[in-house]
Amino acid sequence: MGTSKTNTKEKFNKAIADVYIAVTPQGSPIGELDCNERMIELDSISNTNLKRDKYFVWKLLCYALEKSVGLRGKQLKFTKEDFGGWSVNGAEFSFSHCNGVLAVVVSSSPVGVDIEQVGQSRADKLAKRIMTDREISAFEKVPLDQKEEAFIKIWTAKEAIFKSQKSDRFIPRDIDTPSHTIKTDIIMINGKKYIWSVATSTPCDVKIFTDVELT
Repeated sequence: MGTSKTNTKEKFNKAIADVYIAVTPQGSPIGELDCNERMIELDSISNTNLKRDKYFVWKLLCYALEKSVGLRGKQLKFTKEDFGGWSVNGAEFSFSHCNGVLAVVVSSSPVGVDIEQVGQSRADKLAKRIMTDREISAFEKVPLDQKEEAFIKIWTAKEAIFKSQKSDRFIPRDIDTPSHTIKTDIIMINGKKYIWSVATSTPCDVKIFTDVELT
């Protein structure tokens, strides 16, 4: 996978969002994290694959915060918020994972990210349950062989918007994606197609980094 060569620390104060995408390493053990609350969450998970994704997406988050903001180790003071998400001093962030693929976004303003694999949704059956009237009108015009991707683009956008708003209640039909600032793209990983979306509170440049190898 390729990578942007942009100096992220230089750009961080200029309204940017840095997206880091990585793969969960299968051979590396799950160790200890500096955040006790996150370790308590992990200890409560019985599904091995899910636990690995949640552990390594946190490792990716710490990597991203160091690369984009210069924060690391004891400088990272994470807090579990009332809405269920996390916050840290000095930056805004969001993370997502799907079947061994991880995504983290770091920004200077509220931000959200979501990543999903193409080929696992029930686009036609779920569309009217999650889309606004305007989104449904546009979706119905999409050719049949493109509906799966179109659906996932909308779904990841809604998830990203929800996360950026730091709300504790996700009602997809209340989120009209054309009314928000969204960056959506497709990435191929190990022969599988994934779609990721980033939502920001203000228009900004989105840089993607895909050369991260976690251990």
